[in-house]
Amino acid sequence: MEKIFNSAFQNSFVLHDKLAHARLVIDDELYFQIRYYKSQRFEKIKLSFSPIIHNPRQHSKLLIGKNFGFSNWENIHKYLPNVASVEFLDEDFFHGSNTDHDFKAKCEHINGKILLTTNHDIVKSDPQSLLNLIKFYLNCENTLFTGWDWDNHHNVQISSIFALCSDIYFPSQRGYEYELSKVAPRNKFIMPSAYEWTNEFLSEHMSIILDTPRESNVFGVFNYYDRFKYRNQVITTLNTQIPNIKFIDDFKNYQSKSEVEKLTEWASHKWHWLVPTLNAVSVRAYYSLIAGTGVILPVEFKGFDEFKNIDSRDVIWFDEKDVLDARRVLKKIEENFTRDGKEGILRRHFFARNAHNLHVRVQEIHESILDFLH
Repeated sequence: MEKIFNSAFQNSFVLHDKLAHARLVIDDELYFQIRYYKSQRFEKIKLSFSPIIHNPRQHSKLLIGKNFGFSNWENIHKYLPNVASVEFLDEDFFHGSNTDHDFKAKCEHINGKILLTTNHDIVKSDPQSLLNLIKFYLNCENTLFTGWDWDNHHNVQISSIFALCSDIYFPSQRGYEYELSKVAPRNKFIMPSAYEWTNEFLSEHMSIILDTPRESNVFGVFNYYDRFKYRNQVITTLNTQIPNIKFIDDFKNYQSKSEVEKLTEWASHKWHWLVPTLNAVSVRAYYSLIAGTGVILPVEFKGFDEFKNIDSRDVIWFDEKDVLDARRVLKKIEENFTRDGKEGILRRHFFARNAHNLHVRVQEIHESILDFLH
């Protein structure tokens, strides 16, 4: 073990040098100029948007991107009593090329409104969308651009442009906070959430959650990413002990399913073993809990606010010993689920639904926007 620790000591110098190089990049005067420009821009926006502070119910006009989490939430306005109006942005608003006439029309459409998008609204597969975002941000000066970033833990190139073009930036993962703050001084951490099912849908389909046969004790299906070798090895090791923990060939198969099919799939298991990408809290945790399924999480998540009030009966914390020998976890999961039955299913469901479904985060984001505008 001394040899291993000494290797870690040597690696610390390599890590330090790489991070120091990144610091040199973001300490360039360029980023001071960006922050100065954004400060001036925000002061003008505060003056223009001052009626919102005094009467948000009459003046706060929210325009929400619809490409990802909000696609099923047509009734999101009912959870925003302090908003005058809620509209959804066209799914291709930032994509493709725009004629001068189209660009001007789009800029007029978002004028005087609060624009809330996720990084998935901005980027599909074309880098042109990032250049389009920059153009909109620099030319639509009377629009408040706010961004909720779901992937700031690993896609720094996209996140840096998304943060650059956000008057208020909301990262949802713990990664590159300092670096991104250099282009987004007004920022606040807003944790991820479930978004697949509205509260109304869940109320109408409680029978799926309560009565679907839970055929497996534990499962976990994951996309394979070449870049994350440690994560891949953990999943491969667990698969030798628990075959239902595995990689999937194509995530699009899941995406093409109906809301009912997705909920049924999540409710068909007792526990979900999550292996994170870096230290990211996946929305899978909240999907599991909303479906009444317990979660098996890495021990480093134990201090995260995302799981601050979770009932100890609904979570099992795992470490490297459990990856090599999962018997302790397997014994505990059967005991916990059998003991609580449907009472436990309902406890997990309402914990996630009331504290970690999409409407809760949108409320928090809007309140934070008002705080920044004060």
